[in-house]
Amino acid sequence: MEPNRLLTLMALPQHFDGENLHLNLVLIPRNKNPEKIWNVSANMQQIPVPGFSNFQPQFSISIVKGTVELPIEAPGNPAFTPIEIPVSVDEALQKADLIEKIAKSFKMDIGDDAEVLPPPKPESKTVRKYLPVSYRESFNFTQPRHPNAVTDDSYACAIRDQKPSGLIAPKTSLSWGKVFAHIIRQPLLAKACGMIYSVSVKVDKEWFEKGGYIYANIINEPYLTAQKKTLESNQSNLNGPLVKRYAARIPKLKIGETRPVFSALTFPVTYKKASDPQAPVPIAPWDELFLESRSYDDGFAKVVHANQPISGNMLEEKPDGFAPQSETGIRLGWDDEQILVWYIRQLAENPQEAGKRIDAPLCVNGYKIDVREPGKKWESLNSIELDQNHPLVKILATNKTEIPYQVYPNKISGPNDDFFWMPMYYASWLGKSMVAEDKDAIKLFKTDQNYSEYAKGNPGKPGVDPNKTLNPIPLNTDLRYGGTYEFRVRLADISGGGPKVEDSPLNDAASPLTTVSFRRYINPDLLRIEKPLHLLNQTATIFNAGDDDETSFDDNTVLHVKRPMLEYPAVIFTKKYPNALDLLRNQTFPDKNIKPALADPDVTKVYIRVEVKSLRMDNAWSQNGKDDYITLYQTHRFFPSDFEQTLDIPIQFIDVPVLNLGNEANPFLRDDLKSSNLNGMNELVLPTGRQIRVTMRAVAEVGGNSEEYFGVIDPDQELDSRYGKKTQLSFYRPPFDENEPLLGVYGNVPEIQGIYLRPDEVPTLKKNQFSALIQRISESNQSEAVKRLADALGCESKGMTLVAPKGQRIAFGCSNRIRHSLAPDGSSITFASNAELQNHWIGALSYQLDRDWAWDALQNDAFSIFKTHKFRNDRDQEWRKKVLVGEIELKHTVSFEAIQDDRYGQVNRSFTRIIFLDALEPKNDLKHGVLNQPRFPDEIWANYEIEANFKSQHPGVETKKTPWLALPTVLPPSQIPKIKSVGIAFSPYDRADDYSSTEARRRHLWVEFEEPIHNPDDQYFCRVLANSPDQLISNNSPEQFLAPEESPINLDPEWIRVITPGQSNDLSGLNAMQQMVPSTDSDRHFILPLPPGMYSESPEMFGFFTYEFRVGHGHFVEREEVDKEFNLDFLSVNELPAVSQNAPKGNLWSTAQGRFGRPLRVTGVQHPAPNLLCTLNRDDLRMFVSAPFAKAVYNGKNVTSKPPRTSLWAVLYAQVYQADGLDFRNILLGEKEMKIGVKINPKKGEKDQFQELLAQSYQVNKVPDLIQASLKLDVKVQVKGNVLAQLKDKHPVGTAIFTSEEIAQRLSLFGLPEDSPLSVLVVEVFGNITNLFDHMDVMDLYRQRINPEFERMARSAETGKRPETIANAEIRPLSRGLGHFRILRTSPLTKVPFVCCPTCE
Repeated sequence: MEPNRLLTLMALPQHFDGENLHLNLVLIPRNKNPEKIWNVSANMQQIPVPGFSNFQPQFSISIVKGTVELPIEAPGNPAFTPIEIPVSVDEALQKADLIEKIAKSFKMDIGDDAEVLPPPKPESKTVRKYLPVSYRESFNFTQPRHPNAVTDDSYACAIRDQKPSGLIAPKTSLSWGKVFAHIIRQPLLAKACGMIYSVSVKVDKEWFEKGGYIYANIINEPYLTAQKKTLESNQSNLNGPLVKRYAARIPKLKIGETRPVFSALTFPVTYKKASDPQAPVPIAPWDELFLESRSYDDGFAKVVHANQPISGNMLEEKPDGFAPQSETGIRLGWDDEQILVWYIRQLAENPQEAGKRIDAPLCVNGYKIDVREPGKKWESLNSIELDQNHPLVKILATNKTEIPYQVYPNKISGPNDDFFWMPMYYASWLGKSMVAEDKDAIKLFKTDQNYSEYAKGNPGKPGVDPNKTLNPIPLNTDLRYGGTYEFRVRLADISGGGPKVEDSPLNDAASPLTTVSFRRYINPDLLRIEKPLHLLNQTATIFNAGDDDETSFDDNTVLHVKRPMLEYPAVIFTKKYPNALDLLRNQTFPDKNIKPALADPDVTKVYIRVEVKSLRMDNAWSQNGKDDYITLYQTHRFFPSDFEQTLDIPIQFIDVPVLNLGNEANPFLRDDLKSSNLNGMNELVLPTGRQIRVTMRAVAEVGGNSEEYFGVIDPDQELDSRYGKKTQLSFYRPPFDENEPLLGVYGNVPEIQGIYLRPDEVPTLKKNQFSALIQRISESNQSEAVKRLADALGCESKGMTLVAPKGQRIAFGCSNRIRHSLAPDGSSITFASNAELQNHWIGALSYQLDRDWAWDALQNDAFSIFKTHKFRNDRDQEWRKKVLVGEIELKHTVSFEAIQDDRYGQVNRSFTRIIFLDALEPKNDLKHGVLNQPRFPDEIWANYEIEANFKSQHPGVETKKTPWLALPTVLPPSQIPKIKSVGIAFSPYDRADDYSSTEARRRHLWVEFEEPIHNPDDQYFCRVLANSPDQLISNNSPEQFLAPEESPINLDPEWIRVITPGQSNDLSGLNAMQQMVPSTDSDRHFILPLPPGMYSESPEMFGFFTYEFRVGHGHFVEREEVDKEFNLDFLSVNELPAVSQNAPKGNLWSTAQGRFGRPLRVTGVQHPAPNLLCTLNRDDLRMFVSAPFAKAVYNGKNVTSKPPRTSLWAVLYAQVYQADGLDFRNILLGEKEMKIGVKINPKKGEKDQFQELLAQSYQVNKVPDLIQASLKLDVKVQVKGNVLAQLKDKHPVGTAIFTSEEIAQRLSLFGLPEDSPLSVLVVEVFGNITNLFDHMDVMDLYRQRINPEFERMARSAETGKRPETIANAEIRPLSRGLGHFRILRTSPLTKVPFVCCPTCE
């Protein structure tokens, strides 16, 4: 401030009545003692003037036409000479005395000259303001006008992070500036102290045709002379004038038209000395200031907005479920950005002149808030009436005035407290005056009385002394819920002046008034429920508990409920009590309650939500999505009409096995307890066996439109203003009885099943080992063991872990014979390795606990599992009876998988699956015999008992017994077959009485084993691995050089074998091998059955077989009747039949993989060759004998050597009597080799041609390398080729011809008559191999390029140089060569037809 300045003088316009302009002259003294003389400096002279208290100023008004330039005073210059009009004012005769009294009233030392204006700050360090949503929605808001106006959460963060500012030492002295500030805040007092003067000026119509400026001058001595000297001083720019004058900008005034005139800003009056070339105009953004002055020259706020707190967090602008805890009324704000700019301007430096502020004082000192109901008159919320008994009031001109409502920024202590914050809203209206105390609240809360002995911090502290001087003027506008109110804001200048309540805004504004519907956002409070002593003392939590240990429960509980309390002032706003204030004043607080309140009159009913405690983590259906309670149903009960009358609600418990969770329409699955029935009952129905949470809350209703009365109407009760705070009560009662079955079968999973898992195959690394790092394809088409087990149990697997499918809860249990680890809640089981699941039966129990997830009547160890079992051939005293094998725990929690939707989009909360896994070892732990040898593989008979372990004082159920389970043996026989010898068994020899013919004999290969079968349930088995033709009769083509592929045994892989009760012996794997036929008189001799698909005459019988022999669990036909009679559906262990170890009970049931023991592979096995049958015909001249050669077959293809390597011989016999005449004998007459291609009646020359074709048919067809361009068709060649093709396809047949003469000669040689009876048999004899050509077809080898050496041999064969061989006809193997040739087979003796005297003429 300039050194010379003592006073600041402002002329503030108030009102234009159409003729006179009314002004308030504001004279503000400097921060100095007003009693002391003030010395000013002018041209090196000191001019003393009296202090403010001792000077009665006189004024003149200067008028400047137009607003083109700032007001300039230049004496002697007509262009800058204002119109000066003297005015008269009322002197403040008692101001010195009054100022002194006011100063003394502070009871502090006055005179702190150190309080000076601090230097300006950067704009970013001044003031900030959060622009609430209500402000932004009041007009077309796009973005903040100033960077310090924010719309983010920085204000909320500052409030959140604020810290206590620490203790501030109270001041012991006060400056005169603060005394003057205190006076000027009260316009009536300021007038009495000579700081405000009211004047009026009659306006000439030309003065303000285009607007203008108006300012005041002090015109009496000695101030007039001192003022002129300081203005004309050479150092006036530095020292300043005695009186700093500021002009108000006047809008265009029209004579005869009234209007309010307001000056939000004042502008400095510039003095131009004669020596100055031009007036020294201050530097500032005048265009912006002129615009603000013009916008606010009517004195009304431009953007008024309002809001009601909708949350207990006063910064929250949307419903968040945290309703306001007390009524704070309607929050008001106005011109947020403009007020922010004004405050920034007071603190920040001039943007156009560094280090200085803008010299344009803000004259807005406060605000006057008006309210009305739509269609009614405005009322001021700032109007007060001063107590006339106060000594200072008596000297005032009037005792009625409006005190401006002031808005200040404040500093929020915290990490970022370099700047100030404007409040979010500026005012809050609760139906009372905005500037005076709430007299009713003082009386109700008794704050004027001493603090009670129970007050925290300061017991007995004196109460607050009420302000008796300022009394609010009663309002006609009554604040009530459901009412609609309009607000506007009038600006008040430093003089306390401004537009009157009767005035109206003149300038355009975005939102000059705002309309608010006052609604009830406060939720009803807690219901007043009469609680038992153990809840009040917090010794138990269950409402109906009979003792503190919660072991007994009351069945006859009744809830006594009263309406909640509603505090002041909210209860007043309901307008339901005609005498609410009287009732509140008359209240006493025996229970240390210091909040005056009445029963909430808006509450009409009790909302009740019955929830059952589900499993931990099951929060999908909970009300808030966080806890584990599921709503069973919702209902309500109505209060009596008397606000203080009690509502009684009886509690009724019922047994319900399964609740219909999630379906509130029929929660108990009973037609008489549907939602409509429950709403009409007085009782509150609760299920037994569940932890019940009853949530009760008051519900407020009004007769009219609820949306106009209540703040938030929302489907979510947590956001709805009609629903009160929740009271939650816990209930429990054990079931009366458990009549409904507890355990049932789940789906298609058997309640008990035996599961045997085949060990997984060991993977191998094939091909490029690095490719396995990228992709590894399974070598098996079967899943892993754990996956197979999961499929059988109806659950899922993950690695070595079994888990429940999505949407299902499973509690696993497992015997300690299987190494495993259970999840803490039992929802999954992890096995130590695959080996734990292999090489033994898994007794799997699967049940459905037919109780919903909320049912809680079992102990933690919910089920105990007992097993009773034996092996089939164990004795009666060897039963293992009711052995505890494990337990199933039911934790009161659920896994994450169980609460995920299944494939049908559901979570199955109506049941819980329990699965128990037990190991049933297939090896009998008992021994037999004197040497304590292990017992043979045997079936297992087992059943289980499941006992439910209920909590104390709870009814139980009968033990659940499973059906009996018979499990086949999985152990293969340990005995390995060893062959001792083999032979052929013949059927009995059968001949004709005259020995002229014999029947073909049946032949079988028998095998003698070294040991008999050890196990009575076992038998020897065999199967063919491969077969090939006999090389002595086949053509030995190259394809036969490869060893035939031996197929593995065709057994069901049985990756998983599942057995259920009642399942019969399926003879699994029995057909994989042939059961050998035991001898009737030997336990080591067995007949080898013919291979499947073959019979005794099959050509494959000429070949050799590779056989596999095993000991396997057999099937005995004679035991089948016993199997049919046997049944395991026994009632108890004692009724099971006793079985002797030496007398098996029926056939042994075996799995396919456990059917057979280790194999014995035997090659070169040859069955008896097919029977050789001959055909013969005889006439008078000759006898023909024909028979087929042995046929070699390879893979179904005829590979017989051509020509055949065997020879057929027809042997002729004659029957004669024995010497004793008791029987017949056959005499060999001779033998003859049977040839191929023998003609019965050959034509001349035809024989040689046929033999030539026959020989040619034995050769390989030649394919020429080059085909001529044209072919000639030759019919003779075609016929020859056709015959040749037939010969190639035809199996060779040997024929021998005996002429009648030849037969007669042979008979006569033995002295037998010519008509002697004759018989013929045919013998097939192997030839002797003397060279390669006897063994294979060299030409065929050459054609297939088997070996280059064959090429030379083939060329030799083509040139006729075949190695010489001796013909069988010369050797005669049945006579001269008998014993040197192996006989392949012999036909039965066939009788020759009789011909009478064939040689007679």
